[in-house]
Amino acid sequence: GARARGGVHHGTDLTFKGISALREIDKNGNYYLKNDVVLDDDMWVCRYNVNLCLNGKSIVGGTYKSTLGINYNKSLTITDCQETPGKITHKEGKSGSGIENYAGATLTLWNGEISGNTGSGVYNKEGTFNMYGGSITGNTTGAEGGGVLNTEGGTFNMYGGSITDNSATSSYGGGVQNSSGRFNMYGGTISGNKAYNFGGGVYNGSIFKMYGGTISGNTAQSGGGGVRNGRTFTMSGGTISDNTAKSGGGVSNDVNGTFNLTGGSITGNTITAASSYGAGVYNDGTFTMSDGSITG
Repeated sequence: GARARGGVHHGTDLTFKGISALREIDKNGNYYLKNDVVLDDDMWVCRYNVNLCLNGKSIVGGTYKSTLGINYNKSLTITDCQETPGKITHKEGKSGSGIENYAGATLTLWNGEISGNTGSGVYNKEGTFNMYGGSITGNTTGAEGGGVLNTEGGTFNMYGGSITDNSATSSYGGGVQNSSGRFNMYGGTISGNKAYNFGGGVYNGSIFKMYGGTISGNTAQSGGGGVRNGRTFTMSGGTISDNTAKSGGGVSNDVNGTFNLTGGSITGNTITAASSYGAGVYNDGTFTMSDGSITG
């Protein structure tokens, strides 16, 4: 097998078994790809507790479904030991999410790229998604959540990595749509995403807690270049910066929203229409500021 060291695989030495097809994963264990894997018949569902190193190779979905799924009460950890990481993507002309995380399942991303999917990069449906590294980039959806759709009680813990250059071409949440789950952001970057309507970086319709990290350089055609909040958003650290929208360049807090700013900075954001409001924050709900800064 192959051995990977250091932070790539949780700081321990693990022995990985090389595989040429995902059907060779037939029990709990550590695996690495020896070649690109193209799925022609159906999505692959992880039915074991698996650590998978992409090894610079790609997994390519071939149907109008998600490329990968994770069964109830199972875990899939994805990493990559190569300088140029592999991808989880779709064939040209095929659509679906990159990864679908079901109820009770756990997805962990240390490295690798989830990109080029026509559908949310990650559809976290009642599961737990822990993101420490890697990237969710270049995914496009006509619905909600170009990079990530976190819904139906799903939990997304973001410690690092990047959610970049994703698009919701006719709806909300270019980078992240947190519709009915919990999103805890401790680090990492949500940047360069676009939404046709609201929430270029993040559209929050549930509970979002931002302890650190950066939401920057996102755009929304309507409101909330960085964040559109429709329920409860608590910001105690991190930065919302250099975002752009018609109104609420940094943050747009709607009539049903509660935004609590207890730390961090909202800075350098822009509105695009002279008749609009709130380059930093547009508030139509409840906005409470006890610390932090709104500048520039």
